[in-house]
Amino acid sequence: MIRYVHHQLSGVATAVCASAVGAPLAFGVQGVMPVVGETVRTVVLILLGCSVLCGLLEASRLKWISVVRDFDEAVPLKDPEAVLPADYSVGRLLVNWGFLPVMLVPALVMGLALDPWLSLTPLAMALDWLMRAGIAARWEKRKAVLLWREYIQSRPWELSYSPPTPPSTRRAVTSATAARPPVDACAPDPASPA
Repeated sequence: MIRYVHHQLSGVATAVCASAVGAPLAFGVQGVMPVVGETVRTVVLILLGCSVLCGLLEASRLKWISVVRDFDEAVPLKDPEAVLPADYSVGRLLVNWGFLPVMLVPALVMGLALDPWLSLTPLAMALDWLMRAGIAARWEKRKAVLLWREYIQSRPWELSYSPPTPPSTRRAVTSATAARPPVDACAPDPASPA
């Protein structure tokens, strides 16, 4: 299982790595062109515009487009204690090494064959994934839950949610704690000598 926000940030990191590897190779072979061709500029601007527009539509609640509706349809985890890792960290999952060649090869081919500026096209996908991560983080904060992917192995696209901490680590209110009156920090301690 992986948190949805971390999954999207992993895609962003992979796209940045693909651009960081592909762009120097393309510019090294083709040379740095001082002026970007009009066609390339148009393609890049269209990609960025579509990415921003798609991100805004995904943040809405429109049917068939919205990812927020997918978040609302997420199912709760049956046993959060058994599934939540104690030391979950995005560090080891930051770059998806299996997906890196899928992003790098087409960008590098376009950068070498057409124009070196096209080797930066993975950054347009990174923008979309970054917007999705922001939408999911906002949803998680509003609902006070964590959103997960791949809870059901046969349907990895389905989402589930869990509380931010496992239930066993939450502080249980006992009858003794509930019966005690609140302590006033400014009042003198009755046990101390005056």
